[in-house]
Amino acid sequence: MSDDTKYDKAYSASRVIGKQAADGTTRFRLTERKVDRDGDVVESGGGRLDNFKLNPVVLFSHGFSRAQQMLPIGRVLPESIKQTQRFIDGDVEFHEEGSDPFSAMIGEKVRGGFLNTG
Repeated sequence: MSDDTKYDKAYSASRVIGKQAADGTTRFRLTERKVDRDGDVVESGGGRLDNFKLNPVVLFSHGFSRAQQMLPIGRVLPESIKQTQRFIDGDVEFHEEGSDPFSAMIGEKVRGGFLNTG
């Protein structure tokens, strides 16, 4: 398998819906009730998020790239999650300190407006 092997499911991309806040987070629409590339619809209001909130990691491109080893580039702040029948939003904090230049680069590109979807 090559490093850019894709898995069977294509997810609808999350997207930036807000600018960087004073705390350094960026607001994302994590999912919404609409038809994705596979013709599926995620029922946002039916999502059970309890387990996700225990480990709210953000994976670059849904972790599809083996080169990134599916390591998180950030996390969703659990208290920021808003769930409705139409969407799930949350504030993402990118891992930008320490030994993760890739995560720092993605955070910088999001803040600069060069990357708007995940």
